[in-house]
Amino acid sequence: MAEEPSSQLFGKYELLEKIGAGGMAEIYRARSHGVEGFEKILCVKRILPGYSKNRAFIDMLIAEAKLSSLMQHGNVVQIFDLGAQGNQFYIVMEFVDGCDLLQLLTVCAKRKERIPTELALYIIGEVAKGLAYAHAATDRQGRLLNIIHRDVSPSNVLLSFEGDVKVVDFGVARADLEAQEKKDTKGSALKGKLGYMSPELVTGGDIDHRSDIFALGIILWEALTLRRLFLGKTDIQTLINIRDVKIDKKFAKHSYVPEGIQAIVRRALAKSVDDRFQTATDMHEAILDYLFENRVRVSARKLSTYIKERIPQRAPPPESSLDPEALAPAASASEPVESASQPVEPAPQPVESASQPVEPAPQPVDSAPQPVESAPQPVEPAPQPVESEHLQPAPDDDVGYHEELEDPTPVDDAVAIRAAAAEAPASPPAAVLPPGFDYERATFKVRNDLGEVFGPIAYHNFRSLIESRAITFREQISVDEGGWLRLGDLKIPGLDPRHLEDEPEQPLYEGPISRIRTPQLLYELAISRVIGKLKMTSGSTLKEIYFQGGVPVHINSNIKSELLANFMLNKNLIRPAQLNAALDMVKDKGGRLGAALVGLGLLKPHDLFRVVEFQFRQRFLQLFSWEAGWYEFLEGYPPPGDVVPINDGTVQLIAAGIRTQFDMGALREVFDDYLDHVLVLQQNPHVTHHNLRFNSRELRIFTYLETGQTLRAALQQHGTTPEDQLSILQVILTLHQTDLVSFRSPRGLGRPTA
Repeated sequence: MAEEPSSQLFGKYELLEKIGAGGMAEIYRARSHGVEGFEKILCVKRILPGYSKNRAFIDMLIAEAKLSSLMQHGNVVQIFDLGAQGNQFYIVMEFVDGCDLLQLLTVCAKRKERIPTELALYIIGEVAKGLAYAHAATDRQGRLLNIIHRDVSPSNVLLSFEGDVKVVDFGVARADLEAQEKKDTKGSALKGKLGYMSPELVTGGDIDHRSDIFALGIILWEALTLRRLFLGKTDIQTLINIRDVKIDKKFAKHSYVPEGIQAIVRRALAKSVDDRFQTATDMHEAILDYLFENRVRVSARKLSTYIKERIPQRAPPPESSLDPEALAPAASASEPVESASQPVEPAPQPVESASQPVEPAPQPVDSAPQPVESAPQPVEPAPQPVESEHLQPAPDDDVGYHEELEDPTPVDDAVAIRAAAAEAPASPPAAVLPPGFDYERATFKVRNDLGEVFGPIAYHNFRSLIESRAITFREQISVDEGGWLRLGDLKIPGLDPRHLEDEPEQPLYEGPISRIRTPQLLYELAISRVIGKLKMTSGSTLKEIYFQGGVPVHINSNIKSELLANFMLNKNLIRPAQLNAALDMVKDKGGRLGAALVGLGLLKPHDLFRVVEFQFRQRFLQLFSWEAGWYEFLEGYPPPGDVVPINDGTVQLIAAGIRTQFDMGALREVFDDYLDHVLVLQQNPHVTHHNLRFNSRELRIFTYLETGQTLRAALQQHGTTPEDQLSILQVILTLHQTDLVSFRSPRGLGRPTA
């Protein structure tokens, strides 16, 4: 549908209608004019004015045009021109009248039908032909370019009403020769969409053209099933799913996919690049062999008929209303260039809770799914006449194309805060928010009991923060700069009310927090191999630590500085301007912050793992600094978001917490009454000192400790410097809290308490 009723002149092109817009560029169906009434329908992709001074985006557009101009193939979109109008760079490309594969998948899901198997194979085979050509492309001197597309995804596969299949958008592709010329062996920083990456791209390994083959295998699976293959509930989970490539359960759930096709998908999705199809041509030939062996004939004509029956055709362009003189071609018009690439904006990525996005469930027309909106019910594709013996209803526990992605709703939100500050009085909601108030268009600020204000933030981020416990029900909220309300008094449509009320359940056990109780408690949970949620509160500060088998795997925190964006700024991992660019992308396209940071090249996919692990460790270790508070353990709660793949277990984190959070003052307070007690080293069936991963100084101190010596003697003998004395006390406290050392006094064994 046209967004602009009348055409406008842009350089030598007449812009007819906007057909796509993203965070950095907009795309128009356009018309060029020549002598004697000649005209041609084209596509113009231009950088938005706000990014016209950003050299990185301009370089990306120029690289796309230059690279694509070296290719000319029926399955690759052609580039005709690269230019600048004022300070706006643009490229002009072939207009493909039809839809992209993402739109077709979405329409089919809405119609509750799967794409006929032979048509899905035909589309993927044609894409493979285009990729095979690109992978083997050479420059004008005959040198191999070694092109890797790196963004093979449904939105970059264009389908015309005539049955043509074309690969588009080489804007993030890498060509070795270009990288060498720029002395940049890493090529473009952009890495495509999270849900269509390869294991080697996710883990930071070397990539080649076989990374594109892996992505094409994902698309084949999704075209056959209308279900997302690797998309997780968060960006990190998506990356983990791709890294591990565990697909056997997927095949078991979609047993209607014929064995021969399963074999093609499995080979394309092999974790090792050496086990995959070695070229896109090999994959295309495997598809042709399957069709031949099953006596199935498919053609562009059959695809054309199928698309025309499902996708509304575009009205012919109107007669030009612009001045004919203005449309005359310039005398010095640049010569058209050959070859590939056209638009249609990429599908948005899931939004971050530290929790993606990777890739969101695609939406029908201009799709801008938001992260934490309540999702439509999964629409199961109905069996088709084609190969109906293989088609059965798909399971409803994986992600389809006609549903937004929503994090699972945790059972509760609130906190029984034993040491909480007094609640501020809440204003009546009706005084600020009238009935029918449109929350989605509002902005929000948050104020804690200390008067600290966080925001403004947009609605979808606001909901995401509530559901990840970064905003608690006791904090106060200002909506559109209005009066302050308690969060629990808001009636937000679609939000589980349990996020806005106090904890109804009795904990399995609970008690007060102190500096020395925290490591004891964590050790007890570790050796008990618990599954559940530890809620820790200190004043208005809340943290929820989810355990699986006694190991912490997910942490919610309402400390705003621990949110991913603030955390990265505080640790100088990104600059404010970079964060703003990522937030702009999230605002324009939807999706999660982690996916936006990867998409803009500010983080590599494998670095996202490291950042989230670093954030997780800092959130956890900060608990060891709490002087007072209250804890509750609720059994059986599964983690609501990312299961963070950390390398340390609970006892290693205890050692790190004592090492980083206990200074000499805190340790003296613990040990002053125990200086003349005798140290007793002891065996522990659960833990040895090796499990604690002591550093070299700590390990040396451990070897000095002997049963029978007093703590004072150990300090005098081995604590020759303040640093050594600090390490001795940290090591002894760690050993004591993990039952590897005890104290003997005239009254028997004792345990330090606080």
